[in-house]
Amino acid sequence: MSRQVEQLQEILQRLIVEFEGLQELLRQERTLIKERKTDAITAIAGRIDAALEQVRTVDTQRQGLTHQLARAMKLPPERRRLKDLDAALGGQGGLLALRDRLREVIGTADRLNRENQAAFKGVLGAMEALLHAVNGPADRSISYNRLGGREANRGLSRMFSRRL
Repeated sequence: MSRQVEQLQEILQRLIVEFEGLQELLRQERTLIKERKTDAITAIAGRIDAALEQVRTVDTQRQGLTHQLARAMKLPPERRRLKDLDAALGGQGGLLALRDRLREVIGTADRLNRENQAAFKGVLGAMEALLHAVNGPADRSISYNRLGGREANRGLSRMFSRRL
């Protein structure tokens, strides 16, 4: 069983490393969003997807080994968490420190991702506002002129007075 505990520790350490790598990709993505480098944003999005897929693969291994260890220790299904495993090992498994570090790197990655989403939405909103100002609303609906009269939106021409 000690070999399985060592394997679980290795998997947890690997997850920590994977999330630290994901954090770096998210930081790079944020820089690219600020610089409005669309091709590079698309490329790094692919790298982020690959990193997330790797995290899913390693986490599946973690879940399987955690359940396998819990069954071997005869823990009930509701007690198949790292905290329970570490307690069953007498607190000597070193699993809680790894769990806490993993929670920390996951939290940081989640925060970075939310910040990137907000930044991207801001850029997207600014682009939509610019396109709306230049082209008018996408549906070319009716609007009102300076005198209160109704008229169809005409795109760029509505931005400038014809009486210059």
